[in-house]
Amino acid sequence: MHTPQNVRRGPNSFASELLQISTGCPYGKCHFCNLYEHEAYGVVPMQHIVEDLDEIAATVRHPKSILLLGGNPAGLPNSKLIPILKLIREKLPTVQGVSGFMSTMDVKRKSDDNLREMAEMGITSVVLGAESGCDATLKRMEKGHVAEDIVRQYPRLERAGIKYSVFYLCGMAGKGKCVESGLESAKVFSQINPETIVLTTLTPFEGTKLRGEVEDGSFELAPESEVMLEAAAFLENLQCETTISGSHDSNLFKIDGILPRDRERLVATLKWRAENVNDRALAGLRMRMAGM
Repeated sequence: MHTPQNVRRGPNSFASELLQISTGCPYGKCHFCNLYEHEAYGVVPMQHIVEDLDEIAATVRHPKSILLLGGNPAGLPNSKLIPILKLIREKLPTVQGVSGFMSTMDVKRKSDDNLREMAEMGITSVVLGAESGCDATLKRMEKGHVAEDIVRQYPRLERAGIKYSVFYLCGMAGKGKCVESGLESAKVFSQINPETIVLTTLTPFEGTKLRGEVEDGSFELAPESEVMLEAAAFLENLQCETTISGSHDSNLFKIDGILPRDRERLVATLKWRAENVNDRALAGLRMRMAGM
């Protein structure tokens, strides 16, 4: 298999077979990300894809789902993506769903017909790095989209028959601004219908632009208590039915539940943690965390 050593899976894809179809990131400007810093963006040679599909067919009995790997693989132009989806159908007829990461701007670039074609050819779900619904926060980190794009573009996936999950990045607004950013984000995320919202925490990993900004003082990380209060404010005001996954390795809180059923429990847990966490003792933790 031509699969990278470090595989990054989205929610609901842990039982999926892996298929690398792209390398690198087509955007590469987010201040907090260095996942693909040593990889040039491109499409995997079709021969490699064919070989990998043949290997899956020969070694996995009745595979049910495929996770596409690479930088925003589901965001590839349909002229490149659809032939790959056709190969999956041909070589793995028992597969019932294909998923992969996609950016908000990938969705915006695709027409409604493009999205419907993706769904018809097997894309059942995608994962999006929404990160925030606060325009000032998104702009500060150069995410490449604004809150209105989230509200306008994600429902287009639903209408095409594609489910989606999203990431929310706690702490992205910086010290003193997190709770306000969380409240603004809740208003935006309340207008969409994600299967899962994955809560993660901003961390200035080595090699990121954010790391340099923290070191030179142009960006100040929020203390852990503020990060937890942001997550609490976000969940307390979020008005959509979704699963919350807050057990990411970057978090100092571990919470999971379903909204609205578990709202009170999740919010109470986060507020209790915020009141009892030792910010001073943890002040340098983020700078010592290893990259994902």
